[in-house]
Amino acid sequence: MVDEMASNKRQMVTHTQSVRSEVWLSRMDEVRSDRLKNSWAAAQEHGDRFGHDFYQNLFLAQPGVAALFPGDMNAQEQRLTSTLGEAVKLTSNPQQLLLLLRAAGVRHHHYQVEPAHFLVMQDALIKTLSECLGEKKFASVEADWRAFFSHMASVMCHSMAGAGRRF
Repeated sequence: MVDEMASNKRQMVTHTQSVRSEVWLSRMDEVRSDRLKNSWAAAQEHGDRFGHDFYQNLFLAQPGVAALFPGDMNAQEQRLTSTLGEAVKLTSNPQQLLLLLRAAGVRHHHYQVEPAHFLVMQDALIKTLSECLGEKKFASVEADWRAFFSHMASVMCHSMAGAGRRF
């Protein structure tokens, strides 16, 4: 009974964090949205390198996660870039953004991604964006990207947990 109550409390905290993140994403101001969009567009000027560099940074930081990607890495790099691009684009349409993130969370559950992986992913994303944009330019949007990714990860992790309870 005590273990069940502790588990429920953890779920409530997770749910509370997810709700806070959903509210944050839903109320993102236009200025922050524009900074994310503009910096993403600038990062994409490097072509297909973004996805490749992201996974290089991810695997250097935590080599064990490479086992989660047994398929074609070129396709994976394109999926990452496409999904991130869509998420950034949807900052102007928060309801669609939340649907995208919830669905991505369910998919990540099936890929056996753990919530702790999102911290390493955030670090890899920040490093890759900094490399693409240059440290000085990235410094002006780093807080936006950290907050955006953190809130996206919270929504996705909550959906991952929900997918685990359903199946």
